[in-house]
Amino acid sequence: MRAGIAFAALLLAAVFPAAAEIYRCTAPGGGVSYQELPCDGASQGGAVAIPTQYPDYVAARDRLSAREAATDARILERLRLESAERIAREDRLARQAQYDAERASAAAAAEAWMPAYVVGPGRVRSQPRHHDRLRPLPH
Repeated sequence: MRAGIAFAALLLAAVFPAAAEIYRCTAPGGGVSYQELPCDGASQGGAVAIPTQYPDYVAARDRLSAREAATDARILERLRLESAERIAREDRLARQAQYDAERASAAAAAEAWMPAYVVGPGRVRSQPRHHDRLRPLPH
């Protein structure tokens, strides 16, 4: 039964914080102690003003959060733009490489199969030019 009463008293003490004063006492030897009771006759000191509530930093915290959110938004937008620019640049380079390859292929094909006119004794013959190997003309 006594344990139940002690437990209830402990719960009440935890729920309702004490608003008692704190005393700072300096002993004759120079030792400092903080206590809930006033200093005895041999010690010097008195009540200490300790704030019981935290200061209100909500407005400053909200301003800081808004600035951080704006900075994050600017960073994300810059990353999005850089990504779009990189994709466009890579796409342009790929199209340019494909165009150059098609042009080189078409030029090589046109040059390889362009007719060459060979004039021989009494006849003219049209034959495709091959750069890889030379074939003798029939007599």
